[in-house]
Amino acid sequence: VLALTAEGRSNQAIGERLELQPGDEIAWYSRGMSLYHLGRYEDAIASFDHALHLKPDQLNSWYNHGNALSLLERYEEAVTSHNIALDLKPDYLKAWYSRGNALSNLGRYEDAIVSYDKALEIFPELDLAWFNKGLAFVSLDCYEEAIASYDKVIDLFPAYFPAHLNRGIVLSKLGRHEDAIASYDAVLAIKSADPDAWYNRGIALFNLERYEEAIANYNKALALAPGFYEAWYNHATTLLKLDRNEEAIASYDKVLEINPTFYEAWYGRGFALLN
Repeated sequence: VLALTAEGRSNQAIGERLELQPGDEIAWYSRGMSLYHLGRYEDAIASFDHALHLKPDQLNSWYNHGNALSLLERYEEAVTSHNIALDLKPDYLKAWYSRGNALSNLGRYEDAIVSYDKALEIFPELDLAWFNKGLAFVSLDCYEEAIASYDKVIDLFPAYFPAHLNRGIVLSKLGRHEDAIASYDAVLAIKSADPDAWYNRGIALFNLERYEEAIANYNKALALAPGFYEAWYNHATTLLKLDRNEEAIASYDKVLEINPTFYEAWYGRGFALLN
Protein backbone atom coordinates (compact mmCIF):
# COMPACT_ATOMS: atom_id res chain seq x y z
CA VAL A 1 0.00 0.00 0.00
CA LEU A 2 1.43 3.38 -0.99
CA ALA A 3 1.62 5.97 1.75
CA LEU A 4 -0.07 9.31 1.09
CA THR A 5 2.25 12.28 0.64
CA ALA A 6 1.80 15.28 2.89
CA GLU A 7 0.14 17.08 -0.03
CA GLY A 8 -2.10 14.08 -0.64
CA ARG A 9 -3.15 14.03 3.02
CA SER A 10 -3.84 17.77 2.88
CA ASN A 11 -5.99 17.40 -0.24
CA GLN A 12 -7.86 14.49 1.34
CA ALA A 13 -8.54 16.58 4.44
CA ILE A 14 -9.81 19.47 2.32
CA GLY A 15 -12.08 17.11 0.39
CA GLU A 16 -13.51 15.69 3.60
CA ARG A 17 -14.04 19.20 4.94
CA LEU A 18 -15.95 20.21 1.80
CA GLU A 19 -18.14 17.14 2.03
CA LEU A 20 -19.10 18.18 5.54
CA GLN A 21 -19.20 21.94 4.88
CA PRO A 22 -19.74 22.69 1.15
CA GLY A 23 -20.34 26.34 2.08
CA ASP A 24 -16.83 26.78 3.55
CA GLU A 25 -15.14 29.35 1.29
CA ILE A 26 -11.74 28.86 2.97
CA ALA A 27 -11.82 25.16 2.10
CA TRP A 28 -12.65 25.98 -1.52
CA TYR A 29 -9.78 28.48 -1.61
CA SER A 30 -7.38 25.92 -0.09
CA ARG A 31 -8.51 23.35 -2.64
CA GLY A 32 -7.88 25.88 -5.41
CA MET A 33 -4.36 26.54 -4.15
CA SER A 34 -3.60 22.81 -3.96
CA LEU A 35 -4.77 22.35 -7.55
CA TYR A 36 -2.82 25.46 -8.61
CA HIS A 37 0.40 24.01 -7.20
CA LEU A 38 -0.31 20.76 -9.06
CA GLY A 39 -0.54 22.71 -12.33
CA ARG A 40 -4.27 21.97 -12.68
CA TYR A 41 -5.18 25.57 -13.42
CA GLU A 42 -8.66 25.04 -14.88
CA ASP A 43 -9.68 23.05 -11.80
CA ALA A 44 -8.06 25.65 -9.54
CA ILE A 45 -10.09 28.41 -11.20
CA ALA A 46 -13.28 26.41 -10.65
CA SER A 47 -12.46 26.12 -6.94
CA PHE A 48 -11.66 29.83 -6.65
CA ASP A 49 -14.99 30.52 -8.38
CA HIS A 50 -16.75 28.45 -5.69
CA ALA A 51 -14.94 30.40 -2.97
CA LEU A 52 -15.85 33.73 -4.60
CA HIS A 53 -19.47 32.74 -5.03
CA LEU A 54 -19.58 32.22 -1.27
CA LYS A 55 -17.47 35.28 -0.39
CA PRO A 56 -17.11 37.75 -3.28
CA ASP A 57 -14.61 39.93 -1.43
CA GLN A 58 -12.08 37.18 -0.74
CA LEU A 59 -8.91 38.99 -1.81
CA ASN A 60 -6.51 36.07 -2.25
CA SER A 61 -9.03 34.12 -4.30
CA TRP A 62 -9.23 36.97 -6.82
CA TYR A 63 -5.44 37.33 -6.91
CA ASN A 64 -4.74 33.64 -7.47
CA HIS A 65 -7.69 33.39 -9.86
CA GLY A 66 -5.85 35.99 -11.96
CA ASN A 67 -2.55 34.14 -11.72
CA ALA A 68 -4.14 30.86 -12.83
CA LEU A 69 -5.77 32.63 -15.78
CA SER A 70 -2.41 34.11 -16.79
CA LEU A 71 -0.82 30.66 -16.73
CA LEU A 72 -3.54 29.57 -19.16
CA GLU A 73 -2.71 32.64 -21.32
CA ARG A 74 -6.16 34.11 -20.64
CA TYR A 75 -4.65 37.51 -19.98
CA GLU A 76 -7.71 39.76 -20.40
CA GLU A 77 -9.57 37.74 -17.77
CA ALA A 78 -6.48 37.78 -15.57
CA VAL A 79 -6.38 41.60 -15.68
CA THR A 80 -10.05 41.69 -14.67
CA SER A 81 -9.36 39.45 -11.66
CA HIS A 82 -6.38 41.53 -10.59
CA ASN A 83 -8.45 44.70 -10.99
CA ILE A 84 -11.02 43.33 -8.57
CA ALA A 85 -8.27 42.38 -6.11
CA LEU A 86 -6.93 45.94 -6.36
CA ASP A 87 -10.38 47.43 -5.83
CA LEU A 88 -10.45 45.46 -2.58
CA LYS A 89 -6.88 46.38 -1.59
CA PRO A 90 -5.35 49.25 -3.61
CA ASP A 91 -1.88 48.73 -2.13
CA TYR A 92 -1.72 45.01 -2.98
CA LEU A 93 1.87 44.79 -4.26
CA LYS A 94 1.68 41.33 -5.83
CA ALA A 95 -1.54 42.16 -7.70
CA TRP A 96 -0.01 45.29 -9.27
CA TYR A 97 3.04 43.26 -10.35
CA SER A 98 1.00 40.36 -11.75
CA ARG A 99 -1.36 42.81 -13.48
CA GLY A 100 1.68 44.38 -15.17
CA ASN A 101 2.82 40.98 -16.42
CA ALA A 102 -0.63 40.18 -17.84
CA LEU A 103 -0.77 43.57 -19.58
CA SER A 104 2.71 43.04 -21.05
CA ASN A 105 1.59 39.69 -22.43
CA LEU A 106 -1.32 41.53 -24.10
CA GLY A 107 1.11 43.99 -25.70
CA ARG A 108 -0.29 46.84 -23.58
CA TYR A 109 3.17 47.99 -22.55
CA GLU A 110 2.34 51.51 -21.41
CA ASP A 111 -0.39 50.17 -19.11
CA ALA A 112 2.00 47.51 -17.88
CA ILE A 113 4.57 50.18 -16.96
CA VAL A 114 1.90 52.02 -14.94
CA SER A 115 1.24 48.79 -13.01
CA TYR A 116 4.94 48.17 -12.39
CA ASP A 117 5.29 51.76 -11.19
CA LYS A 118 2.43 51.21 -8.73
CA ALA A 119 4.19 48.10 -7.43
CA LEU A 120 7.46 50.03 -7.12
CA GLU A 121 5.77 52.87 -5.21
CA ILE A 122 4.84 50.25 -2.61
CA PHE A 123 8.16 48.37 -2.67
CA PRO A 124 10.95 50.14 -4.60
CA GLU A 125 13.30 47.16 -4.25
CA LEU A 126 11.15 44.72 -6.26
CA ASP A 127 13.86 43.81 -8.76
CA LEU A 128 11.62 41.77 -11.07
CA ALA A 129 9.28 44.74 -11.47
CA TRP A 130 12.25 46.86 -12.57
CA PHE A 131 13.36 44.08 -14.94
CA ASN A 132 9.94 43.60 -16.54
CA LYS A 133 9.52 47.36 -16.75
CA GLY A 134 12.75 47.35 -18.75
CA LEU A 135 11.33 44.70 -21.09
CA ALA A 136 8.21 46.84 -21.61
CA PHE A 137 10.33 49.90 -22.42
CA VAL A 138 12.29 47.87 -24.99
CA SER A 139 9.01 46.84 -26.64
CA LEU A 140 8.15 50.55 -26.90
CA ASP A 141 11.63 51.33 -28.35
CA CYS A 142 12.33 53.47 -25.26
CA TYR A 143 15.91 52.30 -24.94
CA GLU A 144 17.34 54.88 -22.53
CA GLU A 145 14.47 54.21 -20.10
CA ALA A 146 15.06 50.47 -20.48
CA ILE A 147 18.74 50.88 -19.57
CA ALA A 148 17.76 52.92 -16.49
CA SER A 149 15.42 50.11 -15.42
CA TYR A 150 18.09 47.44 -15.93
CA ASP A 151 20.55 49.60 -13.97
CA LYS A 152 18.11 49.57 -11.04
CA VAL A 153 17.92 45.76 -11.20
CA ILE A 154 21.71 45.53 -11.19
CA ASP A 155 21.95 47.93 -8.23
CA LEU A 156 19.54 45.71 -6.29
CA PHE A 157 20.78 42.31 -7.49
CA PRO A 158 24.22 42.54 -9.14
CA ALA A 159 24.37 38.80 -9.84
CA TYR A 160 21.13 38.79 -11.90
CA PHE A 161 22.80 38.10 -15.25
CA PRO A 162 19.66 38.51 -17.47
CA ALA A 163 19.66 42.23 -16.56
CA HIS A 164 23.28 42.56 -17.71
CA LEU A 165 22.49 40.62 -20.90
CA ASN A 166 19.43 42.71 -21.79
CA ARG A 167 21.30 45.90 -20.94
CA GLY A 168 24.00 44.89 -23.42
CA ILE A 169 21.47 44.17 -26.17
CA VAL A 170 19.85 47.59 -25.68
CA LEU A 171 23.22 49.34 -25.67
CA SER A 172 24.03 47.66 -29.00
CA LYS A 173 20.71 48.93 -30.39
CA LEU A 174 21.91 52.42 -29.47
CA GLY A 175 25.24 51.82 -31.23
CA ARG A 176 27.14 51.79 -27.93
CA HIS A 177 28.96 48.56 -28.74
CA GLU A 178 31.92 48.99 -26.37
CA ASP A 179 29.51 49.52 -23.47
CA ALA A 180 27.51 46.53 -24.65
CA ILE A 181 30.65 44.36 -24.52
CA ALA A 182 31.21 45.48 -20.92
CA SER A 183 27.67 44.30 -20.07
CA TYR A 184 28.27 40.94 -21.77
CA ASP A 185 31.52 40.62 -19.84
CA ALA A 186 29.51 41.12 -16.65
CA VAL A 187 27.23 38.25 -17.69
CA LEU A 188 30.20 36.00 -18.40
CA ALA A 189 31.80 36.85 -15.06
CA ILE A 190 28.66 35.40 -13.45
CA LYS A 191 27.91 32.62 -15.95
CA SER A 192 30.81 31.87 -18.27
CA ALA A 193 28.88 29.18 -20.16
CA ASP A 194 26.11 31.47 -21.43
CA PRO A 195 25.80 31.06 -25.22
CA ASP A 196 23.58 34.15 -25.57
CA ALA A 197 26.23 36.35 -23.99
CA TRP A 198 28.96 35.00 -26.28
CA TYR A 199 26.66 35.36 -29.31
CA ASN A 200 25.65 38.95 -28.57
CA ARG A 201 29.23 39.83 -27.69
CA GLY A 202 30.15 38.54 -31.16
CA ILE A 203 27.53 40.84 -32.72
CA ALA A 204 28.98 43.85 -30.89
CA LEU A 205 32.49 42.96 -32.04
CA PHE A 206 31.23 42.53 -35.62
CA ASN A 207 29.69 46.00 -35.49
CA LEU A 208 33.07 47.34 -34.35
CA GLU A 209 34.62 45.55 -37.39
CA ARG A 210 36.66 43.32 -35.08
CA TYR A 211 35.86 40.30 -37.19
CA GLU A 212 38.39 37.75 -35.93
CA GLU A 213 37.28 38.39 -32.35
CA ALA A 214 33.65 38.12 -33.41
CA ILE A 215 34.30 34.68 -34.94
CA ALA A 216 36.02 33.55 -31.73
CA ASN A 217 32.92 34.61 -29.76
CA TYR A 218 30.54 32.81 -32.12
CA ASN A 219 32.74 29.73 -31.75
CA LYS A 220 32.31 29.95 -27.97
CA ALA A 221 28.53 30.20 -28.35
CA LEU A 222 28.47 27.23 -30.74
CA ALA A 223 30.62 25.07 -28.49
CA LEU A 224 27.96 25.56 -25.82
CA ALA A 225 24.91 25.36 -28.12
CA PRO A 226 25.69 23.54 -31.41
CA GLY A 227 22.10 23.96 -32.61
CA PHE A 228 22.21 27.76 -32.31
CA TYR A 229 21.61 28.41 -36.03
CA GLU A 230 21.64 32.22 -35.66
CA ALA A 231 25.20 31.95 -34.35
CA TRP A 232 26.15 29.75 -37.33
CA TYR A 233 24.60 32.36 -39.64
CA ASN A 234 26.53 35.25 -38.07
CA HIS A 235 29.67 33.09 -38.07
CA ALA A 236 29.25 32.61 -41.83
CA THR A 237 28.50 36.28 -42.48
CA THR A 238 31.62 37.31 -40.57
CA LEU A 239 33.76 34.83 -42.51
CA LEU A 240 32.46 36.43 -45.72
CA LYS A 241 33.76 39.79 -44.48
CA LEU A 242 37.21 38.18 -44.29
CA ASP A 243 36.86 36.60 -47.78
CA ARG A 244 36.95 33.13 -46.21
CA ASN A 245 34.26 31.90 -48.57
CA GLU A 246 34.76 28.13 -48.28
CA GLU A 247 34.46 28.32 -44.50
CA ALA A 248 31.45 30.60 -44.84
CA ILE A 249 29.71 28.04 -47.07
CA ALA A 250 30.35 25.34 -44.45
CA SER A 251 28.75 27.53 -41.78
CA TYR A 252 25.75 28.32 -44.00
CA ASP A 253 25.40 24.58 -44.54
CA LYS A 254 25.22 24.13 -40.75
CA VAL A 255 22.45 26.77 -40.58
CA LEU A 256 20.45 24.99 -43.27
CA GLU A 257 20.99 21.59 -41.71
CA ILE A 258 19.31 22.94 -38.55
CA ASN A 259 16.75 25.26 -40.17
CA PRO A 260 16.25 24.58 -43.92
CA THR A 261 13.70 27.44 -44.22
CA PHE A 262 16.11 30.16 -43.06
CA TYR A 263 16.17 31.97 -46.41
CA GLU A 264 18.90 34.45 -45.43
CA ALA A 265 21.31 31.51 -45.21
CA TRP A 266 20.40 30.37 -48.74
CA TYR A 267 21.07 33.89 -49.99
CA GLY A 268 24.38 34.17 -48.12
CA ARG A 269 25.48 30.73 -49.34
CA GLY A 270 24.74 31.77 -52.93
CA PHE A 271 26.75 34.93 -52.48
CA ALA A 272 29.68 32.94 -51.07
CA LEU A 273 29.52 30.51 -54.03
CA LEU A 274 29.60 33.43 -56.47
CA ASN A 275 32.75 34.71 -54.80
